Amino acid sequence: FPRAYQDSERSIIAQVLAGEHIPHYQAQVLDRTGKALDVSVAVSVVLSEKEQIVGLSRSFRDISLQIEAQEQVKALNQNLEEKVLSRTLELKRSSEQTLAILEAAPNPIITFNFDNGIGTCNSAFEALFLLPKAQVLGMPVRKLIKKDDLHLFERAVDRTRNAGAPDHKQEGVELHVVASNGTRFSCYMGLGLALIEQQEFWVGIFTDLTELNRQKGELKEAMYNLSMAAEVAGLGIWVWRLEEDAVAWDSRMYEIYELSESERPMDLDRWEEKIHPDDRAETMALMKALLRQDTTANHEFRIISKAGTTRHIQAAAYVERDDAGQPTRVVGVNKDITAQRNLEKELEDSKQIALQASSAKSSFLANMSHEIRTPMNAVIGMLQLLDQ
Repeated sequence: FPRAYQDSERSIIAQVLAGEHIPHYQAQVLDRTGKALDVSVAVSVVLSEKEQIVGLSRSFRDISLQIEAQEQVKALNQNLEEKVLSRTLELKRSSEQTLAILEAAPNPIITFNFDNGIGTCNSAFEALFLLPKAQVLGMPVRKLIKKDDLHLFERAVDRTRNAGAPDHKQEGVELHVVASNGTRFSCYMGLGLALIEQQEFWVGIFTDLTELNRQKGELKEAMYNLSMAAEVAGLGIWVWRLEEDAVAWDSRMYEIYELSESERPMDLDRWEEKIHPDDRAETMALMKALLRQDTTANHEFRIISKAGTTRHIQAAAYVERDDAGQPTRVVGVNKDITAQRNLEKELEDSKQIALQASSAKSSFLANMSHEIRTPMNAVIGMLQLLDQ
């Protein structure tokens, strides 16, 4: 035995001689080369016929490979524990970051499944639905939705489940939800589904549409008022989208140019064909020059009707630009002012006739005055002679 094990061996022998039972124990012995080997030692007494201890029997089993394997397993376990601890800390940090992001999000967010209800929610959700987190956790998500809109929610859930992406799917639906005080309001609910080990994990993101719907209502009313004003004023509205190089007309524009909306789509070339040949080049040049201007352009030009008559058009337009200052589209109006120009011409003709009549009257009065004054002078002269 190595020196380090000799004292323990003496103690074990003394215990065995004293009658104690010593089970297998682990020790080290030296081989021929002096190398220490791990062994398992079994000790038993040798008894005489009179049951007296006359000697000891010890058996040794080489367990070096077993000890080496145990050390390797121990090292692997320690390494695994360190990795598990590292991964646990990493997951904890990731979870804390996710919760921090979730909490900082301005939109109300929940996670849920259909077996256990709502699992997490952020402060924005608590504020919107007037529900404390303790009351939210475990609540069935369907309880948040107005009963009349539950079928919309179920359809969105089915669409999400049947989406093509296998691991993560997204869908959304506009519906009415109910706050804890009974208030009902319109929301867009975005749905996300993650499948982990065949289990469904859902995320719901809510967007309150109350303000948006109010703005949409105001915009709709403003558009209606604008449409009515344009109709009353006889304005045709057109839009030139530069990216697609496409031109869109409203129905009034087609009426002004005597074209059918069912014909081929409107474009600049087709529009140019309707302009009077004498005004065509100037009008199209102004149209393209407008892209380099920041002010509203006004222009009057003529078109040729189907009957071959000339019609006068008053046009105005402005350019919309992106953040970089590049033009994105041109919006303008056309108005048929033929009647106004005809009236102005009639008034000008009437004015010229009146001026000619006034000139003739003045000439006539001047001549009459001259003709009357000539004989009157002779009469007055004779009267003066008679008076003398």
